[in-house]
Amino acid sequence: MLLRPISTDMPVRRTPWVNWALIAANVAVFLSPGGPGRAHHGLMLWAQDPRWYQFLTSMFLHANWGHLVGNMVFL
Repeated sequence: MLLRPISTDMPVRRTPWVNWALIAANVAVFLSPGGPGRAHHGLMLWAQDPRWYQFLTSMFLHANWGHLVGNMVFL
């Protein structure tokens, strides 16, 4: 069974600007010069040598189009 968010019984009264901004940021990082689906070495969270900013930047990395689209639909 495929789970998809289809609708909600709560009316939407405002434009979800933060959601749109997060979707734009994720797509921009995915399509950045490294190429679609290619994680940038400096943005990935490395367990052996973590940097503070990698805890934020690693959230915007996606493996492929399916991973990106799936996460953005559920966002």
